[in-house]
Amino acid sequence: MPQRTESKSVSADKKTVFLEIPDLKPCDQMKIKFSIAAADGALVSQEIYNTIHKLGPEKKLAAK
Repeated sequence: MPQRTESKSVSADKKTVFLEIPDLKPCDQMKIKFSIAAADGALVSQEIYNTIHKLGPEKKLAAK
């Protein structure tokens, strides 16, 4: 069953996107699908496939 992100944020330099995914666990197959507007307004749509072998410590970004 697909999971939705709890929250999304972009770093100050606009080069990193942080996705908060509740109850994330190691898995053999994971797909992240997104459509976002680039700085110039162009639509960027892509799918990322990955495997999660091990989770590290929980990290949180400071609110601004």
